Amino acid sequence: MFLKKYTARAIMEGILNRDLKIYKYLDANFRWKTINHVRKNSGTKEDGEELYNDVLCNIYLNIERGKYNPDKGTFQSYFMQVMRNRWNNCLRKRKGLADTTELNEVIENTYADPPDTESENYYTLVGVLKKHVETLKETEQELIRLFYYEENSIEAVARQLGMTHDYTKVKLYRTREKLRKLANDDPELTQLLA
Repeated sequence: MFLKKYTARAIMEGILNRDLKIYKYLDANFRWKTINHVRKNSGTKEDGEELYNDVLCNIYLNIERGKYNPDKGTFQSYFMQVMRNRWNNCLRKRKGLADTTELNEVIENTYADPPDTESENYYTLVGVLKKHVETLKETEQELIRLFYYEENSIEAVARQLGMTHDYTKVKLYRTREKLRKLANDDPELTQLLA
């Protein structure tokens, strides 16, 4: 079956307007990719279905909040990045690495809008982590901001910072590990994540 290709902007507008053609297009192109990724990475078909729906909801919210720019890359790259990040978080929770998962979520939210339910613990956690982010080198801070807050793909971050794709992946990994070490050595943050 031949499916019409849509631009990232058309997909974005279709998602916001709840256009049935766009949702059929997304189902045909991304549901099976999500399920395959999940099944290859310790999950079931049901996990894949649930993740697919979760990712669509997350993308809808990101578009609504203005956190998705269709001019910064393909929709497929954006979808796959969001899907992989959310599945990795699910796996970490399953493996009992809640502290790592929570830390990653806080990194993602350090620059983001606060949650709907205001929590003193959340603001304290973000404040403590932000203190550690600010101790990083300027390039490392920029990597965290571009990847987590602006939700750019690795390719887009590499282009913006004038680095190669592989170097950007390595640098981002090392920066996260550096931030994780700083956080693990901070008794205030350890207590908040307990």
